[in-house]
Amino acid sequence: MALYLFQPAMLSGAVYTLVRPFVYAWGWIKNHSNELVVYFESKDRLQAENQKLSERFAAQGTELSLLRSLYPDLETLRELLLQERSTRNIVAGVLLAPPLSPYDVLVLESGVTQGVAVGDIVRSSRGIVLGKITEVFRNFSRATLFSSPGTKMPVRIGKEGIQVEAMGMGGGEFQLLLPRELLITVGDSVTFPGIMPTPVGVVQSVEFRDVDFLQLISFRTPEAVSALHFVVIEASEPQDESR
Repeated sequence: MALYLFQPAMLSGAVYTLVRPFVYAWGWIKNHSNELVVYFESKDRLQAENQKLSERFAAQGTELSLLRSLYPDLETLRELLLQERSTRNIVAGVLLAPPLSPYDVLVLESGVTQGVAVGDIVRSSRGIVLGKITEVFRNFSRATLFSSPGTKMPVRIGKEGIQVEAMGMGGGEFQLLLPRELLITVGDSVTFPGIMPTPVGVVQSVEFRDVDFLQLISFRTPEAVSALHFVVIEASEPQDESR
């Protein structure tokens, strides 16, 4: 401020030459102070707007990623619902699955109202046989997986389609015993008997000793049961079309 009060005429030539740039700079700042204030305020507003736009784009990106992750399930569900119209199949959402549900049980959001009955076979969206309905309530039901410990299930195994009974071991695992002379190898398919056999699993191991007459065969379901979002229930009775 003191520099601004001194006029060039009051200073000697040498001093004036020295301080002149500061005097001019101060005068320019004083004359353009309003413009500087407006400039910095505009810059702050632009930064705030840019921040809001960045946050908005980030939120939209998250929503887009979520929609992309849901698309495969939505597409599969659409195909199953189209099939449901021409068959007695019931598409049911999975409310609880292992390990949240105990004893290899699925809790499904379809029950008596939707036409579900005890004994109905439950499959994955890919057609893999998983288990059967063991309890039915008004709007939900429970299905016990065939892999539940101690549960027995008829299967056909190997290239010859040998029919035998498999024992559930829990967690999608099964075991069975066969005579050693029956050739079973790792990778052989295991199917559920019927006019149209459907897959149950794939042989994981074949164990025996030289002195054994039997071979222990292990296989497991190819489905990640804990990741199931919905299943298909084969209704044993025609659904009431008046509902």
